[in-house]
Amino acid sequence: MAFHFNAPDKLAYVCRLARKALRHRTQLVVLGSPPLLKALSPRLWSVSPTDFLAHASEGDGADIMAFSPIVLLERLDGAPHHDMLVNLGGEVPEGF
Repeated sequence: MAFHFNAPDKLAYVCRLARKALRHRTQLVVLGSPPLLKALSPRLWSVSPTDFLAHASEGDGADIMAFSPIVLLERLDGAPHHDMLVNLGGEVPEGF
């Protein structure tokens, strides 16, 4: 288990961490508030001019979320993956 904190630009850090996770074939769940996840989504789609990180959110449905290597969620319950969790919220999810 690793903890990363005090990143000056959390969204940029999540993008770098997600790209690294995908290179290692690790699936990722990102927890956060709706405004934060809404701000993160376009950044994942445009990580660099030649790179994007495909992702899904709760509104995309269970089938798409199960296929997506990165899932953006407001709550941990119903998360399709359990490889890696990035918690952008103020509360520690139950069980962690």
